[in-house]
Parts: sequence; C-alpha cells; structure tokens
Amino acid sequence: MNEEKNLQKWITVATLSVPFLYIFGYAYDQGYLQAYGISNEFFARSLQEYLVFSFFACINIATGALELFTNNTLSFIVFALIVGGIALASVITYKHRIDDRLHSKSVSIKEHRWFDYIFFPVISASFAIVIPFMAITAISTILLVPAIAYFKGKNMAEKEILIAKTCSYSSSQTEECVSLLENGKPIASGKLVARSSTHIALFNQGKTSIYPVKDQLVEVTPPSKKPKENRP
Repeated sequence: MNEEKNLQKWITVATLSVPFLYIFGYAYDQGYLQAYGISNEFFARSLQEYLVFSFFACINIATGALELFTNNTLSFIVFALIVGGIALASVITYKHRIDDRLHSKSVSIKEHRWFDYIFFPVISASFAIVIPFMAITAISTILLVPAIAYFKGKNMAEKEILIAKTCSYSSSQTEECVSLLENGKPIASGKLVARSSTHIALFNQGKTSIYPVKDQLVEVTPPSKKPKENRP
C-alpha cells in the first residue's frame, strides 16, 4: 500500500514538473536562437525536444556553477557555509526535538486567554504585508527561472560564435562544418545552428542563413582525431 502511495506521489511530481521543464527548455532554445539572430518561426520544437533542451540547460547551469566555485574560492566557501549551516540546523532540530518543544509551547500559548486578543489582530496585520510580498516573490520566481534559462542559452551561443571557424567546401573541408549539396554540388556551408523538417540554419562568416530543406544532401565534417604535432 505504501509503495502504491509513493508511486502516486512520484507520478504527481513528474506530471507537475513537465510544464516547468517545458518552459525552461523553451526559454533556453529561444536564447540560443536569438544569439544567432533567428527565431523559432522555422524551427518549432516538439514537447520532447523542449524537455531535452531543459535537461541540457540544467547541465550547463550546473557546469557553470561548478566552474564558478572552482575559479572563485570565496563563492565556494560561502556556498559550503550555507549548506553546512542548513545541515547543522537540521541535525540540532532532530536531536534536541526542538520541533516537539515548539509544538508544546504553542499549545500552552494557545490556551492562554489573551491569545484571541493578540494572535488574530497580529495575523490580520501580518497578512496585509505578507500576502503582497509572497505574490511578488512568486511572480519574480516564475519570471526568473525562464530568464536564467534564456540567458544561459544565449551565453552558450555567443561562446560558439566567438570560436566559430570559417567554413568552405573543398577537398579538405573545415572541421565542425556542415555543407549542403544539391545534385552533387555544394550550395552552402557553415556551422549547424538549427534544423527542422522544413528549414536548416547555418552560421558562417559572421552571419546566419536559413535554407529550405529540399532534396539536399547534408555533409558533416567531424573534428579531427589526429594528435597534434609537437612543435619545438
């Protein structure tokens, strides 16, 4: 019985997380495409693709946080102190039964005759401040999470643009480039930015071009695996 309840809880959590992950992946993809100067007009994604994008966005954010902690010792120390403080507080609360003490204390206070005269006016006054604050916090969180994904996707694309190589179709093609061939003849080359069932976007020489997908052959030149020569 308990296993069925736990399974239902996990199913509920997974179901509720899908819209969140969808928005996260959508914002990440939008930021990535915007950095290349295009939108998803020709590159609409499916639900599954946006969920995959959200996974990669989370991985990139985690990697960025790890790089920050690696390069900035102070940030790592602050983060470790926060996590350690939360863990220590949890252990102290559990060992000393602070939650039970607070519960018994609250019961004794509730039974006091002045409780009704003090508690309800204080709660009413608090709600006048807390509810707007909670609403602003909730709205900010809802807007902040997609914003993080958007700027992370944009940042990833900007890094790719900085190191992008000039692509040209020849007997020795540039590595990491895609070439479109029509009737055996090259019509375009560049870094693959996005592709859908109807269009393909290539970045080359500082600009992004969108081509309709017809009866074209897509050729990809992978990175070279040859060891670099040791120069004196």
